[in-house]
Amino acid sequence: MPSTIDGSGKSAKRKRKTSDTKPLKRARSESSEEDAQAQILMLETEIFESKKNYNNITALIKLLRDDDEDADNSIVAAISLCRVFTRLMVSGEMTKREEATEKEAVVVKWLRERYSEYKTTIMALLGEEGISSTALTLCMRLLKTEGQHLRNSKEYNFPTGILTDIVRVLLKPGSDGSTRKEFSEKFVEENDDVRFYTLEAVELVYSSLVVDLFLTPIEKSW
Repeated sequence: MPSTIDGSGKSAKRKRKTSDTKPLKRARSESSEEDAQAQILMLETEIFESKKNYNNITALIKLLRDDDEDADNSIVAAISLCRVFTRLMVSGEMTKREEATEKEAVVVKWLRERYSEYKTTIMALLGEEGISSTALTLCMRLLKTEGQHLRNSKEYNFPTGILTDIVRVLLKPGSDGSTRKEFSEKFVEENDDVRFYTLEAVELVYSSLVVDLFLTPIEKSW
């Protein structure tokens, strides 16, 4: 996929309230928000300084999942974690090597589990009005980095799993139409591989929906 991407569970029908919609609350809590965001950046920096601080990833995921009325801190945590995981993938820290020790293998397994946890949370944000565009950018950054660095291969391997998850969220009733349009214009129309695998993902998602429609009445009759 061409390098066109910049790095900069909740209901799809619920809109997160950002600080821009509550200026008075922002004025009252600005100091505490700045402290929280400074903490997030500190946790991120410590991860890069030493593997001993990998547990900071768990702390960042917790901050990301905090169901606060103000979404600013969650957004900062989401972006921070994206930087963490993309850097770990690029450096090979999330890829199990043949000569790896048992301890190193355990660390890789743990990192991949946390990465999976992060992706699940980001997919939930992709379905939230007001934050879905940022979540889409992060998802596509992860997709690109996965394909280039997460597998034990020198060739690019398109990560169809994460793309299918993205398509599934964007096709849900009530999903943000503007984000769906952004995905189409910015990624599908501009990248041949994304376009090809998106068509496959759409077919897969709709096939699953059809199966569910037929199975649900049967299951209820059991």
